Amino acid sequence: MAPHGRPADRNWLPATPENWPLVVDHTRTPAETVTRGPRHYGETYDTVGGRRHIQVLEADLSDPNLRVGAVEAGDTFTDPEDETPSSTARRRHAVAGVNGDYFEIHAGGRPLGGVVSDGRLLNSPKPGLASQLGVKPDGTMCGPEVIRRRRRWIRPPEP
Repeated sequence: MAPHGRPADRNWLPATPENWPLVVDHTRTPAETVTRGPRHYGETYDTVGGRRHIQVLEADLSDPNLRVGAVEAGDTFTDPEDETPSSTARRRHAVAGVNGDYFEIHAGGRPLGGVVSDGRLLNSPKPGLASQLGVKPDGTMCGPEVIRRRRRWIRPPEP
């Protein structure tokens, strides 16, 4: 509280993302071009709950130089080795890799949310869980709102 019982003015503070502790400082590294289309930069947020580091990959998905795909760690749906995104990207000769789903860390590596790859449902969506990733057959990405509605582009898993 400010003097005289009025709320303190926080206009000098950086914006705080929804559901985060109050952000008191924010820094960002200069963006680096990975190749034509994607750029990478890092952000650091100092919050009252501690420091948080974020890596950001911006990509123009309309650029024909880029193709988006979902790849399973170790090329298997459940990878007990928990292959890292950087290892998966190197193995697939990708210019970038993003961990796009929450998974059972140190417990088999199975995704916790819904996963669609090339229009094929690999893991069923979980109600109320926002960690859903989908890649349609045309290469466009989608999130939980589309997967949950079970649009026609989702094909059942192959036997």
